[in-house]
Amino acid sequence: MLLNIFKTLLMFFVAGIFFTVHAQNFNVTNDGLDKNNTLGSEVIFNFVVTNTSNKELTLFVNRKKNILPDGWFSSLCFDETCFASFIDSVATSKEYNSSPLLAGEQRDVSLHVLSFQNYGVGRFHIVIGDAANISDTIGYNLTATASVTDVDNENEKVEDYYLSQNFPNPFNPSTIINFGIEHPGLVEIAIYNILGNKIAAIFKGYKTAGNHSVRFESSNLSSGVYFYKIVAGDFVQTKKMILEK
Repeated sequence: MLLNIFKTLLMFFVAGIFFTVHAQNFNVTNDGLDKNNTLGSEVIFNFVVTNTSNKELTLFVNRKKNILPDGWFSSLCFDETCFASFIDSVATSKEYNSSPLLAGEQRDVSLHVLSFQNYGVGRFHIVIGDAANISDTIGYNLTATASVTDVDNENEKVEDYYLSQNFPNPFNPSTIINFGIEHPGLVEIAIYNILGNKIAAIFKGYKTAGNHSVRFESSNLSSGVYFYKIVAGDFVQTKKMILEK
């Protein structure tokens, strides 16, 4: 009997079907625990948590292991909100720009891993649990592997200009800005304070057509709202970023 159950689970795993693991008051679905990407890219481990109880539920996520090669960092996220890389524990509460789950409600939880240099393997262990009953938890061991950068990816043809939201955001001390340009040419990406004063030019020079990214270090700035702006030919766009120290 146990052997048949094991075989069934194994077939689900091979087929790439999402796994659901149950705890007392919630269940968790994940999209895979071992992931690969090229150096300089982002690996995302996604989880969907469902409140299966008949009461409001505050969940916590704790990153207990965070073993990274040099030049890597990871960040916990709820829905679209990602936290600074040094924050190991978050909860679905007001303090973390979130809220408790109502009965039957779902919440997206993710771990984002970015590899800037030194290809290798990152190993993580996260625990998702009920804040009112800390023995009601589910743990996961995660592995992220980054291989040598695919040079062709940066020069991959894009059909339009774009500027992505920086990640993580809020951030401390560094964040990544991804952008794409349709035609080769001069590009400038600059940082502005809330008064509109230019405080840094993080890139100014020639870029080939394709997808690109730059890293912004904020060690000399205080907490607050800042803006980053790209100028590439006739393309001009500005987005907001938040620095939290």
